[in-house]
Amino acid sequence: MLGGSNDVVEVDETHLYSNKYHRGRLLQRQTWAIGCISRLTKKIHVELIPDKTRQTLDPIVVANVRPGTFIMSDMHRAYRGIDLRLNMGGHYVVNHSTNFVAGTVDIPVHPSLGEPVATGVPNVNVKIHTNTIERQWLELKRHCRTCRSQRRLKWYMGEFMYRKNILRNLNSDAARFRRFIRDIHRVYPGPGKHGIRIINCRCRSCR
Repeated sequence: MLGGSNDVVEVDETHLYSNKYHRGRLLQRQTWAIGCISRLTKKIHVELIPDKTRQTLDPIVVANVRPGTFIMSDMHRAYRGIDLRLNMGGHYVVNHSTNFVAGTVDIPVHPSLGEPVATGVPNVNVKIHTNTIERQWLELKRHCRTCRSQRRLKWYMGEFMYRKNILRNLNSDAARFRRFIRDIHRVYPGPGKHGIRIINCRCRSCR
């Protein structure tokens, strides 16, 4: 899971693409995704969503973000009151129609996330924005540029998270290759053997 009482997690949703008829007319169904990223660890979670309602977004945040985390988002109405509903440390918003950084806030998070307020004071002066997750959206969209299948898109997103959350933390290409081979063996151990199963589980113990 992401976040914690000393961390900031940015939450945002994005439009990936719209399906079209052959003559260029848009279908009613569009493809949206939600993303959460920890500013402290840079770990990320992204997944497809059927809509942007509170009923859809809240369970995803609960399943992937620890209680007590400080949340930063845009002004999408589904996020209003998210800190109270989901027992988060606080919720701060940026209005993208006027600016990309909505000032700063003094909160008790890890010192690396901002500037110290004063000597002996645990709070840190942190910028209010969603620029971190926005940059990830740009990268994901480049990664998935040619993908128009929902099933394949989920594979692309899984690979994206695997690279960001696991391979990126290793210090050499050799280490990344060894980890990749080890993980392949865990999933596909060989004929007649059972590898790990990837299931859509939302329980905290699996996160």
